[in-house]
Amino acid sequence: MESMPENTIEDKLFSEDASLPLAPAHWADLQKSGITRETAQARGYRTVSGPGRYSDLKPLGFSRVQCPSDGLLVPVLGIDGKPTLYQFRPDTPRLNRDSKPIKYETPAKASMRLDFGVGQQELLKNPTIPIYITEGIKKVDALQSQRLCAVGLLGVWNFNGRAPRSGRSTSRPKAGRRSA
Repeated sequence: MESMPENTIEDKLFSEDASLPLAPAHWADLQKSGITRETAQARGYRTVSGPGRYSDLKPLGFSRVQCPSDGLLVPVLGIDGKPTLYQFRPDTPRLNRDSKPIKYETPAKASMRLDFGVGQQELLKNPTIPIYITEGIKKVDALQSQRLCAVGLLGVWNFNGRAPRSGRSTSRPKAGRRSA
């Protein structure tokens, strides 16, 4: 019996569309989330894999422990549409102290950033267009794929801290104050 030829590196790294530098599983995950090819391509998602994975991620601020496996590199986009930070979603995430997977790695000591998606500058300037505020970049891209204007937080945990002077939690409103 004749054996099948091994896949080339291109077969392993790229989706069916060669303009998307994504492993098929990563592209399938983005599609499942409602993200169009155009939005994925404009954002700049890409698969990072192989032995050089850490070498690719180190200049972006990631430590070796944050790169436990191949994964998806996710640019966090500023209001000008350019990357201000990156997140990395390892295929096999490491576990936190509570033995829960860390789905998205963010470089240590990175400050909180908002994600403004791709090409939304004019929409954001127009006060008559509703803005959806959500948690997570994939949700921003799914909304944008539906031609909606969205801004994303990198995680809901970002605001669960202490106010510098009072020591009160900054994530809870004061008694009698409404929050949305």
